[in-house]
Amino acid sequence: MIKISRRMKINTLIIIIIIIIIEVTCNILKSTPPSTSVSEKHWISIYPQLGRINASMPILGSSKVGFVAESSKDELLGKITNQYGIRDDILNYILKTIPAENESALFHAIKMAQYTQQMYISNDRETAIKEAESMGASIDCLMDSYGMVNTDNLVVALDKIRDDTPLRLHQERVGEQLMGWQVIKANMTPIDKLCNSGDY
Repeated sequence: MIKISRRMKINTLIIIIIIIIIEVTCNILKSTPPSTSVSEKHWISIYPQLGRINASMPILGSSKVGFVAESSKDELLGKITNQYGIRDDILNYILKTIPAENESALFHAIKMAQYTQQMYISNDRETAIKEAESMGASIDCLMDSYGMVNTDNLVVALDKIRDDTPLRLHQERVGEQLMGWQVIKANMTPIDKLCNSGDY
């Protein structure tokens, strides 16, 4: 009869526990949706309305999601931990200002912030103008769902938040060198069709 030492029993038990932990961890990872990042969960835990917006209007997540600031633009953009690729202070202000139940206004405000940011970090005229035209469409849709006065107040407030020295200087350069004397086209799609699709 083979005798199993106490040490061997303990080692075997430790191995079994490790295997169980690995299995449980793998099952947890498999059950987590791959599209939901840690930062996305964090933002949704603070602002549940984001989960509803992402579900009802998936184009918001796909339009600029995954935008990663290049190291040369980090200082320009500021802190970004959200899945929309816009500055955290901008997203916080939008979500604290617009009522949670007005999902349409939240959607168009986030799109506006995305296009505004992309416009200001553009390095070529064509891209900057295209982003400006899309930003104009998002403002039209925001006014339609949030009102003209509320939209104007939001735009002014967000511009004040963005008015930190590195970005302000860059905005001035973009305005003078890329956007000066350029014609910005208006989107002529009927407002209800344009805003319902969110594809502008």
